[in-house]
Amino acid sequence: MFLYRDILSQAWKNTWRHKYLWFFGLFAALLGGWGDLEIVFRGTNSDQGLPYGLQILSGIFLNGKLFSNLSQISSNNYLSLFMSLLVLLIILALSLFLFWLTIISQSALVNNTTRIITGKKHDFSNGLHSGISKFWPVVGLNLLLKIVIYGIFSLFGLYLLDGAEDMLSAAYQIAAFMVFIPLAVILSFITKYAICYIVIKNEKFLDSLRLSWRLFLKNWLISLEMAFMLFFITFLFALGLLLLFLILSIPFLFVVIVLSRFALIFNLWLIVAAGLILLLFVIIASGAILATFQISAWTGLFLDLISRGGESKILRLFGK
Repeated sequence: MFLYRDILSQAWKNTWRHKYLWFFGLFAALLGGWGDLEIVFRGTNSDQGLPYGLQILSGIFLNGKLFSNLSQISSNNYLSLFMSLLVLLIILALSLFLFWLTIISQSALVNNTTRIITGKKHDFSNGLHSGISKFWPVVGLNLLLKIVIYGIFSLFGLYLLDGAEDMLSAAYQIAAFMVFIPLAVILSFITKYAICYIVIKNEKFLDSLRLSWRLFLKNWLISLEMAFMLFFITFLFALGLLLLFLILSIPFLFVVIVLSRFALIFNLWLIVAAGLILLLFVIIASGAILATFQISAWTGLFLDLISRGGESKILRLFGK
C-alpha cells in the first residue's frame, strides 16, 4: 500500500544514517533544495532564483561600475589593472566551481538515494561520478526551469503590487500572480521528475521532459500532497530551530552580561565570536540536512510511482 509515511520515514533514515550525503546537501541547498513553494517565492526575485554561483557572477558582470572602474585603473597603473583582473578571474573561477558543485550535488543525492533504497553499494565517489556524468542535462533542466519561470513572471508583469497605480492594476497583478503560482509549481514538479529520469533511468534530455510530463499528469495530486507535506515539515523544522536558538540565547546572554560587568572585553568578544560561528555552523548544517531530506523524499516518491504507482491520500479519505 502506498503511504507517504513510509517514504518520509525512509528519507529521514537515509539522511541521518548516511551523513556523507550532507556534503552534497550543503551545495544542493544553494539551488533552493527541492522546495516547490520556495521556488515560487524565489521566482519573484530576479537574483534569488539563480544558483548561488551565478548570483555572484551576475553581481559582478552586471554591475555597471565594474568596467568604468577598470578603465580608470588602467589609465593610472597597469600593475593595479593586472592585479584587479587577476582577482576578478579568481572570483570567476571560484563562482563557476561553486555552480558546478551545486549541480553535481543535486544529481549525486538522487543517485545515491536510489542506490540506498534499492540496496546497492554506495559511497561518496558513486555520487560524485554520477553528478559529473549527468552535469549537462541536469544543468539544462535547472536553467530551463529558471528561464521559463522568469519568462512567465515577466509576461504577466508581476511586481508584487509595487507601483500599482489603481485598484484595477492591483487586481490584475493579484490575478496574474494566482496564475503564476500553479504554473511555477507544475514546472518544478516536472523538473524534479525529469532529473530523476536522467539520473536513475539514463533518459535523454527531451525524453526525460516527455516522461516527466506524463508522470505528473498521472500523479498530479500526489505530487501536490507531497509538496505540501514537505513544506509543512520544513516550516516545523525552521520553527524548532528558531526555538532552539531562543533557548540557547538565554545562557549566552547571561555570560555576555556577566563579562561586560567585569569589563572583560577580550573574553566578551571571544564569546560573541564563538557564538556567531556556532550559529553559522548550525544554520549551514541544518540547510544541508534539510536539502538532503527533501531530495531523498522526492527520489523515494519517484521510485514508488514508476514501480508500483500511488494513490492520493485525499482520494483514499474521501473516495474517488
